[in-house]
Amino acid sequence: ERLPLECADDVVLAVLDSFQGAREDDAAWHGGCLALAELARRGLLLPVRLPSAVPVIVQAIHYDVRRGQNSVGGHVRDSACYVCWAFARAYDPAVMRPFVQDLAVGMLLASLFDREVNCRRAASAAFQENVGRQGNESFEHGIEILTAADYFTLGSRAAAYTEISRFVAGFDKYRRPIIAHLKDSKLFHWDAEVRVLSSSALGNLVDLDCGYMAETVLPELVGKVCDPDLLVRHGAVLGVAEVTRALGARAEPCAGDVAGVVERVEKARLYRGKGGEIMRSAVCRLVECVALAGLTLPVKTQVRLLDSLDDSVKHPLPSISLSAVAGLRALLAGYFPVSGDGPSDRLHARVLQKYVKILTTEDNAGATRGFALALGCLPAKLLAFDGRALGSAVGALCDCADVGRRVGEEPDAETRRNCVTALTELVTTVGVGDARVVSVAGTDGKELRTVGLDSAMTSRVFDTLFKCMEDYSMDKRGDVGSWVRCAALVGLEATALEAVRGSRGLRTAEEELEGGEEEILPGLEERLKTFVGDDVEQKVMSCVGAGKPMREEWAEWSPPARYFDVPTAVKMLGLILKQLAEKLDNVRDLAGNILSRLLNEKVIPCVADRVILVEALRSRSDVAMNWASPGVTFRMVVKAMNIDSYHAPIVEGLVVSVGGLTESVVKSSSAALLDWMKTMKKLKGWRHLARLGRTLLEIMGRYKKNERIIVPALKTVHLLLQNDALAKERKPKENRAEDDEEETANEFEVSLLKIMKAEASGSRSYKKLVAIVDCLLDCAGGVSWDEGGEAEKVYWDELLTFLFVLLAHPFAKLRKYVAEQLYITCLDNDALVKDQAKYDDACSLILETPWDLDLEGEDGEAGVRVKRNELADLFGVSLSEKARAKRERKKGENKKQVDELASYRSLVDETGR
Repeated sequence: ERLPLECADDVVLAVLDSFQGAREDDAAWHGGCLALAELARRGLLLPVRLPSAVPVIVQAIHYDVRRGQNSVGGHVRDSACYVCWAFARAYDPAVMRPFVQDLAVGMLLASLFDREVNCRRAASAAFQENVGRQGNESFEHGIEILTAADYFTLGSRAAAYTEISRFVAGFDKYRRPIIAHLKDSKLFHWDAEVRVLSSSALGNLVDLDCGYMAETVLPELVGKVCDPDLLVRHGAVLGVAEVTRALGARAEPCAGDVAGVVERVEKARLYRGKGGEIMRSAVCRLVECVALAGLTLPVKTQVRLLDSLDDSVKHPLPSISLSAVAGLRALLAGYFPVSGDGPSDRLHARVLQKYVKILTTEDNAGATRGFALALGCLPAKLLAFDGRALGSAVGALCDCADVGRRVGEEPDAETRRNCVTALTELVTTVGVGDARVVSVAGTDGKELRTVGLDSAMTSRVFDTLFKCMEDYSMDKRGDVGSWVRCAALVGLEATALEAVRGSRGLRTAEEELEGGEEEILPGLEERLKTFVGDDVEQKVMSCVGAGKPMREEWAEWSPPARYFDVPTAVKMLGLILKQLAEKLDNVRDLAGNILSRLLNEKVIPCVADRVILVEALRSRSDVAMNWASPGVTFRMVVKAMNIDSYHAPIVEGLVVSVGGLTESVVKSSSAALLDWMKTMKKLKGWRHLARLGRTLLEIMGRYKKNERIIVPALKTVHLLLQNDALAKERKPKENRAEDDEEETANEFEVSLLKIMKAEASGSRSYKKLVAIVDCLLDCAGGVSWDEGGEAEKVYWDELLTFLFVLLAHPFAKLRKYVAEQLYITCLDNDALVKDQAKYDDACSLILETPWDLDLEGEDGEAGVRVKRNELADLFGVSLSEKARAKRERKKGENKKQVDELASYRSLVDETGR
């Protein structure tokens, strides 16, 4: 039986009363919204109660209550959207018409600016339901809005704030509510990211209502920049910055002392205490926007803003330092005019000389990181007014980018990375040669003509970037050198493009190979033709007076200027290919994208073997290449190994990947290398296989005692030896030409053995020693005393002698590993023992000996060394007397460290005391 009308109305009033309690009671608001939605769906919320319910629901759509560092209210806002959806289905358009404006604005604001994606989508769904049920006439422009603000586009918070909001604000009915919501609510949101997005959204709306923004919004925000509440003052500064920038772009005047905000904030000491960092970053953004707006500032204010930015540049937080550098870039470009002779001595000392001095002498890492970037952001009028000033900046950045450079007593990867980044920006700003030379109007009426990098500076920049590509520094954070390498990759692309742009008469790789002299000036006979004719005297006098050449085609002639050549291109592409073959996904992705752009023929003409390289790295589908995917990249990179110019760097990069630790990278790189090896063997490309072996030996010789390369290189050799790629496959001697470059397998193994001996000497690295043992046993698998020649027997004896030396290594774990692998190798190759009659005894001795016991023995027991000597005799290996001799214990050295709790009996005895 249904309730009477009075009782039903009492239920509705009770639900509405739940919203009148404490606003912090989110459970009451959530339950009340759900109850109203269900009542409306069942027709129990009568139209007479809508004037009381709708205002409450509009408040619930924006419900957000702070709780500590976060807030609650997402569930309340979501349920409020459910109520709006239920209202659309429950009431006729005539009933809802008085409430449409409030509900439409509330749902739109929630769909555009709610922090949570589920609430934005719920509000959009409710708005769509209302437009469909109540009609497009009630919800003006509803269909157009729904077309832009759908389920998918609202999934991105940044797109909703900066793109869709501007589209919706284009309709007069919704513009002022959106602006009011941003300046009164979202600009002071508890989430800093929402405050930043709100300020950007507010700036995007300036051109839609310039007068209101300049006369109402901006003065209101300027008045809140020193508010006691951190959220309010931070949002206000951001809002002032973005509105000022947008007004300046439209040449609109700004009401209020915008430039004075910086001084007010600093006088109030708002950089101190909680929130000081975000206030500092916001003020830097304000200075940048003031400069971009082109506000008229007195010199004193300009200098004060410069001092403020200099103070923030050296901050240890990267976000603040980057904001300050962005402000410097805009401030110095827009203000501080120079004369026709360049900046004044005072300005030059205040900016360029100061930044160079701090970068090269400061012990504070934050200062060197920040001022390195500051040096790169300088405009050409302060940086390149003459070659000496430009050279000092380039020299400072190149010196501080060196991998051996220290800040104070410690190396600093961030400083090196920032130096490379600044060097890239500097090259892009001033250009190479005269490609980017500009004329700047001076304060004295003269024009200042800037200069570009000359040949010496360009060469130094390339050399610095090449060295930075070899930065593999490590610290507790991991491979911090990859930051420098990524910056150097970007720098190489930018510098190469600028060098090509500034060059004249650049020759292609094919022209370099063909050689021959190039014509600098026309020949004598060609020049004498100019003087043939009756009017020669008149032509000569006319040209001399006008300062022009006799022939018009010589008027624009200038001698060739080359800042880029084939050797530089080969080295640069080799280093990029090396990074493309290495183990880090982000580095491979960056290197692959840069390489794709550089291989364009119109970009850099002097690329050796361009066609072959492009074919090797060409995607077989129209889908964009994912260079970060190891399964795709390595199979393409190994195809370029056959190009002589790039073989060595590619192999060096592959070595790091094949011998790495990441399973996906190791698996993909190993499979790609083995597939290449099988293809070469199938095509009888013995020269390429032999060259691979030589390259591996050269790499290990170049990186002696460097575990970053040696251990992966040994693992790569182990993989190739296991798959018969190097030592066990060679072209028959009768089929080998006299000038064939192929090495015999024995030559490779002899060289490898020498390298392994040198690496094992004095090494305490278990990983390296295990890799050496694996390679030794791979080589030992081919030992056959009955079939080998005299030279091979000498090599085998030396190899087994070294192996048995490792069998008596001080590391017990290593001895055990050597014995296990030696036994497995003996099972595969019984010819390893010279006297086959002793084979069974040798295998039994390996199995029966506990190789992880004491090396020298104790209490009359034979140690591991004695057993090793017996095993060497069975194998027929002649160990030296020094290797066989028992090592005398040093004075004070304990025979054995005994654990007093090594047995259950000792535990019982200790407990019973």
